[in-house]
Amino acid sequence: MPRPKKYDNDLYGPQRAYFKTEKGKAALKKAQGTEKFKEQKREWWRKNRGKNSIPRTNRKQFFIDTYGDPHYSLQIIEDEAQRKVVELYFGLSDDPPMTQTAIANKLGTSIATVSRTNKEALEKLETLKQSVANN
Repeated sequence: MPRPKKYDNDLYGPQRAYFKTEKGKAALKKAQGTEKFKEQKREWWRKNRGKNSIPRTNRKQFFIDTYGDPHYSLQIIEDEAQRKVVELYFGLSDDPPMTQTAIANKLGTSIATVSRTNKEALEKLETLKQSVANN
């Protein structure tokens, strides 16, 4: 009985293996330089831009609609850094809403830290929202 090939269960395995070779890398680079490829990439970005994010102009209203009164909701978050990130991201203070990159620059941390901190704070608020809904 012949030994199974490495890519038997992987439909795109041979293509991936080809593009790891020098010939494949050259072909890929040539294809990416074409105007058709660039236009497809631009079209994809136009279609998918901002699908998973809240528009910056509506963030404060989104927070109020989702979590209620900002002053009460922010009291639930004990960690000062998490509270500050949420305030800056949603524009709950006098400042307009900021991007995670701008918050990271302002606080002197990395974007990943800001993203993680924001996510942790929103998870706390989500548990609060669900407990209020259950009662």
